[in-house]
Amino acid sequence: MPGASAAGSSARVVVAVDFGTTFSGFAYAKPSQPDDVFKLYEWPGASRAGAKPYCKTQTSLFYAPPSAPGLPFQLLDWGWSGLLSYTQAARSAAKPGGAPSTSTSIPPQHSHLPALDSGIPVRK
Repeated sequence: MPGASAAGSSARVVVAVDFGTTFSGFAYAKPSQPDDVFKLYEWPGASRAGAKPYCKTQTSLFYAPPSAPGLPFQLLDWGWSGLLSYTQAARSAAKPGGAPSTSTSIPPQHSHLPALDSGIPVRK
């Protein structure tokens, strides 16, 4: 932040996180070198997804349903890798000749993917 001072701070690293609805990223710097900001451009799965190097990754989480009633969903993958894993799982689970979901809650670029199960809880 312009004009901000790290004087008196014991922080060794300052981290910024941008958790967005479509893409998320982070950057970090040492207070002693505030102009030397580090960002990640090569995210796991990005090249397999055909994505160009970018400072953000997909805000995608791929969950497995509970193995028994009352158990939580299990996070299997995230980011570009999560989107690829979900796409592969959806394709392998699709019935031959079945039409893809066209739910209005799915963005047009992902309309070929089935909608999320309505039983996934939302917690605040």
